[in-house]
Amino acid sequence: MEMRPMRRVKQQMTEEECRGLLKMVMRGTLAFSESEGYPYALPINFYYDEEKNVLMFHGALSGKKSELLKEGAPVCFTGWDDGYKKEGDWAYTVNSIMVFGRIHVATEEEEKIDILRKLGCKYYPTMEEVDEALEKNKARACGFWMTIDHLTGKTVHEK
Repeated sequence: MEMRPMRRVKQQMTEEECRGLLKMVMRGTLAFSESEGYPYALPINFYYDEEKNVLMFHGALSGKKSELLKEGAPVCFTGWDDGYKKEGDWAYTVNSIMVFGRIHVATEEEEKIDILRKLGCKYYPTMEEVDEALEKNKARACGFWMTIDHLTGKTVHEK
């Protein structure tokens, strides 16, 4: 799929800045297409695996999200920072990113555990708590990851 260039190129972030934002952002929105044609977007925690160049997620084995997790399904992930105000300015400057790719479900237990562990390390304060949560929830959780086929980001001064 060929992506349209960003219209406001002066606001466009570099690829390096986009990847830096993925490392920093805590949550985002993952959007799927439903068979009825409606979008389905949900707020979600994620982990950016820089080495594999993928976004990793987790979810329950049942429910709407799990129904939409079809191997290779196209998805869009968006994330943004909290923004900041420059000294003497009332308006925020906000960085945001859009990532386009395809979903892949972890089919091997080892791959699922790797995804869950990386997510846990991002959000839990200690490895002990990660291990406790993993032991308690791994039987009813699934892990999935998103390829990064295209990413774009921009910096907007909201004035």
